[in-house]
Amino acid sequence: TSYADSLKLYKASKKALDDKTYSAAIDAELKLGEEVAVDGTPTMFLNGKRIANPTDFDAIAKEIEDALKPKT
Repeated sequence: TSYADSLKLYKASKKALDDKTYSAAIDAELKLGEEVAVDGTPTMFLNGKRIANPTDFDAIAKEIEDALKPKT
């Protein structure tokens, strides 16, 4: 028997899908993504600002450093 079977993950996830347990949360996240023009993954925001290249460590680091600078 597999690890997932031993945890009864299939039955739990199937029940959640059948019962639409997370439908409202998923719909809300989908709506938010559409509102902010998320059109793929990965997409990253920092303080509400979209990171242009979320797979570039240097670009992310620069955005974080800029966000941490004191405002003048």
